[in-house]
Amino acid sequence: MKTPSFESVYLKVLSGQLPEAREELGQIQPSTPVDFRMRGHFEGLMAFHSGEFQKAREIMESTLSQHGENIKLLMDLTACYYHLNDMMKCRAHLDR
Repeated sequence: MKTPSFESVYLKVLSGQLPEAREELGQIQPSTPVDFRMRGHFEGLMAFHSGEFQKAREIMESTLSQHGENIKLLMDLTACYYHLNDMMKCRAHLDR
């Protein structure tokens, strides 16, 4: 059986296959700082695509503080702020 990749998880998230994405993400063992950041980012994306914007925000903020910035993560966090109607934080992230 093929080992899941972050790319396959991401494609499943975008296509709405969230249970499958969760299962695959659970099989990936992060070993580098980038892997840990990607894992947190994708956990946040799954919450976001489930409509759990508060949970997604919390996961993404934690991932940023623990594993560093990434432009895609920042943009997805900005989308969380938008859906939570927190326009001040949304604007602050867009101005970064």
